This record gives sequence, structure tokens and C-alpha cells, in this order.
Amino acid sequence: MCRLIALWRVNVERLGELLDALRSASRRDFVAEELGLRFSAHDDGWGYALAYRRAGELSIAVYKSRRPVWEDEAAFPSSGLVYGVLHALTRSSDWSRAS
Repeated sequence: MCRLIALWRVNVERLGELLDALRSASRRDFVAEELGLRFSAHDDGWGYALAYRRAGELSIAVYKSRRPVWEDEAAFPSSGLVYGVLHALTRSSDWSRAS
């Protein structure tokens, strides 16, 4: 169960706000806790893939990290509108309820 934020024509000035939302949702997964799953954080890494225009040309930015999203910093494009996805993951293969 990953945490994803899809971006469509988002001004880069809002990326910090959206990244903060991803950090919060990834640090403590209230849904997993309510369901009694064996994990409560998405702490196995995060990243993004963004498409944007720079000087009229289409550009792609990709970032991957094994650090939890709340412990990492990443640079984003500096201006314009972006399309893409922010992603935080947990590698938990045990989706069963805690005993």
C-alpha cells in the first residue's frame, strides 16, 4: 500500500505544500492502524517523476531515495506547471492483521 499524489497542471510553487501532505500521510498511516495491519509508516523510500516545460522545451525530472520522505529533501523544478506523481512506499509484504 503506497501513498501517491498525482499532479496535473500544478504550479511548482504548490509542490512544497503537496510534499508536506505526502510526508504527513506517509509518516503515520491511520488507515493501516485502524485495520490492524503490521505497518503504520511508509518508510522504505520515496520519489517523483515530473514533466514540465523549461525554456519552451519539455523536460523530465526523476528522483528516487531509499530514505523516508519525511527525512529527505529534494529539489524541484524552479518554475512553471508540472505533471507527474509523488510516491512514498512501504515494502511490507505482510498485509495480514497484527496478531
